[in-house]
This record gives sequence, structure tokens and C-alpha cells, in this order.
Amino acid sequence: MKNKIQSSAIAVSTAAALLAAFAIPSTRAALIFEADFASSSQIVSIGGTGVVNAGDANWSASIEDTNSLGQGSYLNRVNNGSGSATTSSYVADFTPTSAANSWAAMSTVSGANVVLNGGADLFFRVNSVTDASKVNWFRPIDTRGRGTTDTSGLRLVLNANSATTFTLELLAGGGAAFTDKTTGNTSSSVKISAPLSYTFGAVNHIGFTFSTDDDGWVTMKLFTQADGDAIDITGASLPSASTATFKISSSIAGNGFANSQLLLGGGDPSATASNIDYDLFRLYDSAPSTFSSIPEPSTAALLTALPALLLVVSMRRRRILR
Repeated sequence: MKNKIQSSAIAVSTAAALLAAFAIPSTRAALIFEADFASSSQIVSIGGTGVVNAGDANWSASIEDTNSLGQGSYLNRVNNGSGSATTSSYVADFTPTSAANSWAAMSTVSGANVVLNGGADLFFRVNSVTDASKVNWFRPIDTRGRGTTDTSGLRLVLNANSATTFTLELLAGGGAAFTDKTTGNTSSSVKISAPLSYTFGAVNHIGFTFSTDDDGWVTMKLFTQADGDAIDITGASLPSASTATFKISSSIAGNGFANSQLLLGGGDPSATASNIDYDLFRLYDSAPSTFSSIPEPSTAALLTALPALLLVVSMRRRRILR
């Protein structure tokens, strides 16, 4: 009888272990913030809170679940292309729990240099866009916001001005803070670009990283994936336009990124009419080796695993009863 009880316990332990193996992990290496848009009342799953903005006569935003990008609900933004070109409209506002969950976690000062380590990624789907050649039809990230008078620190902008090229730009409002490693030239901004030929209705994955070596040289990289799959950062072969290496003067750029609200934009209201979905916006305080793909909903993963679990337990019970 004791052996049967022990065997039964082993069966339960085996099932529990398999459940753990199939469960969706709640944390990932270096992940400090995640917006998964699970519901209209809870759009942030790690590192803060957030709200979806109501929109106005020129654009609207809502949480939808009718055509998942891979994990259930997502954020939809519809723009009618009739707004003002002088300001950006922010689809969602996020409030980090602390500086450790914000852009500020990526930047520190080391002597004369601002050191950057970290990254971010985002999934999106273009359902329609009238004219993708318009400036800023896609502008999900702008850490400062257009029209600002604040010139301190660093500003980061991810946008697109065409249907096939996406850009990442780092700017220093205080002046020529950047020194290019190859040319030695100084400038007030660094811009890189990456190709991405999207198709309507397909999920896309875009991400970028910062890493700094022992001598203070910062390398900035931009990655794109047209099929929405995971991005292998360490093994990726990037075009020269998608990477840059430079130093950042702390006397000009201050502390780098500020501990402020995180914003998810939807492009300039006047750019062009568009309908774009967003999902899984993530921040990292060090460059990850991989930007993982969108996970399945937890319930779907468990339902997929359940038949296998029941089979294991059933086989174990049959052996016990023999």
C-alpha cells in the first residue's frame, strides 16, 4: 500500500512539473516593464500601471480581442488623418512603479560619459494606411514628445516615414553630445534605420538595444521581424545602417533618460488615415539575447497541455492498480 501511495504522489508531482513546464512564464531576463493590454482596466502586467486615452475627433483607441496578435486582447488605434501636425497623440499613458521600471533604468553616468544598457520591443499590425510615405505615420515611441521645450537629457524616437524603412533616433537637446566612433565627428543626434516590408494584416516585431563597453562606447541596434517571430539578437546579421557606436557626453546629456511616464504613440494625427494594432510593449534594463515572440494566452497553453497531463496520470494510475 505504501508503494502505491508513493507512486500516486509521484504521478501528481509529474503532472505538476508538466504544468509548470507548459505554463507561461511571468518574468523574463532583464524585463522591467511590460504592457500586454489584457483588458481596458489593466493594460500593464509588469512594472507599473497604464490607461488607454479616449482619443478625439481625429483618432480613437480601444482594447480589442476579435483578431488576436497572438495572446488575446490588443490595443487598436484608428486615425482619420485630419489632426494637427505640431503635436503627437498618445494612445496609452503608462506610469512606472519606480525609476527601475522606466527608461531611466537604461542610463547611468560613468565619469564623462552617459552609459546606456537595455532595450525595448513591440509588436504591431498595420490593417490599413492611406499613405505610408507621410512623415511619422508610425511613431509609437517618443520619450519626450513633440513640441517640448525641455532640452535636458536624452530623447528617443522610433518612427517610420516610408512603407519599407523604420528609424530609431537618439537626440540630445543640449547640443553635440555624441561622438561617432568611426569618424570622430560630434553631433546632437544619432539615427539608424532598418528595413521592414510589412503586409496588411500581418504581425510585425520591432525592437532595439543599447550596450556599452568598458571604454564607454555605446552601441545602438535596431531589429525588425516581418513575421512577428522572436528576434535572435546575438545571432542577427544587421545591415550597417541598423547599428551605430558612439560616446555620449554627460556634461551635455546630463543623466540620460529621465524617470518619466512611458508613452505609446500612434503617429501624428495629420500624417495619414490608418488603422494599426499594438501588443506586448516591453522594456529591459540590459540587452537581452532574444526578443521573444508573443506567447499564447495562458489558458490556451494549459488546454493544449491538459490531454498530455491526463494521459500521464492515467498511465501511472493503471500501473499502480495492477
